[in-house]
Amino acid sequence: ALAWYIGYSLLSGLASEGTDNWSHLGGLIGGAVIMTALEPEVFHRTRARNRRVRRVVVGLLASAALFVYFMGPRLLPLVPMEEEGFAVERPAYWKEGWTFTGDRGWFSPTLQANLSVATTVHPRPLTAAEAADKLVERVASGGRNPQILRRESRRVDGWDAWLVELSFELSGEPQRLTALVLARGVFEHRVALQVLEEQAGRQAPLAERVLGSVSLEDPPELAEARRKAAVHPRSWQPAAALGEALYRAGEPAEALTAFEHARNIAPDQPRVTVGILRVFADYKLPGAVEASRRAVADFPDEPEVIAAAADALESAGLGQEAADLLDDAWARLPGDRVLRRARLQRGMDVRLPGEVPDGEAPPTADGGAPGR
Repeated sequence: ALAWYIGYSLLSGLASEGTDNWSHLGGLIGGAVIMTALEPEVFHRTRARNRRVRRVVVGLLASAALFVYFMGPRLLPLVPMEEEGFAVERPAYWKEGWTFTGDRGWFSPTLQANLSVATTVHPRPLTAAEAADKLVERVASGGRNPQILRRESRRVDGWDAWLVELSFELSGEPQRLTALVLARGVFEHRVALQVLEEQAGRQAPLAERVLGSVSLEDPPELAEARRKAAVHPRSWQPAAALGEALYRAGEPAEALTAFEHARNIAPDQPRVTVGILRVFADYKLPGAVEASRRAVADFPDEPEVIAAAADALESAGLGQEAADLLDDAWARLPGDRVLRRARLQRGMDVRLPGEVPDGEAPPTADGGAPGR
């Protein structure tokens, strides 16, 4: 008689996403085991035995419940996932959604915790400390009263990282966020567990497990660039593309080697020289001054090379020489948009030679001011 009801309960649970079918199955098995141990109450001789069985079962269930409560974050199953250039493990059955910072995330069934995993690609390389600062800014833009509770430097697969713990308010509720932030070249990777403040202590083991599972890998674009460069070792274009991918992936020494190989094959290509100068400028490597002066001598009329050389000179502390370089180029190549952008970035004048500033009258033929 019970079989029909048991079957219906299991089937209806399987048809619903909001039903914990393991709980139903556990109740079925547990109930069957308990009822096997008990005997009918009509037998007076078994009542004392039944009481002992019930007490033992209640004690075991209470102990199991306490064990699951305190050990739950350590027992939560995790599944691996990969982002662009790094891998991490996340809770298996949490539902996917979007966090308050706009990152992709996964939410616990109780909505008291969520995990966000994201990668941001920046125009220039950044350090792990700068990436951690950006995370604090993101939290502050969406939450209220952010407070840094902990900030520690870490190493993940040989790369710098920062562990950041923040408290803040969201919709009037105190929150705790524990994050690991990594930087590799232009790539900023972050993994963050956000929980209600009251759950912070209990969820700390889960944060430790998730953040401890992070590992860095080569970005897909770098793996593809390596493959193409190996297939075409005598072509400058794959070598230059490899140098650019290495620059983006935070490998400046290898990037210079790849660019030098490309320059040996095609010394007349300004793209290669621009790549070399970007590596010197953005990673602040020694030798930037010599590389800049050589580049300007080789390509005196290439705006991209001149702008990159100015960046490299500035990174070496020679701001005045960079400004003089741009002034000289602007006189020879007036109105060039690349030079114009470089000058605007430095607050330099971008008027063309002979151009009169707005609001001023042009000079007369004798050099004086015009008459009325």
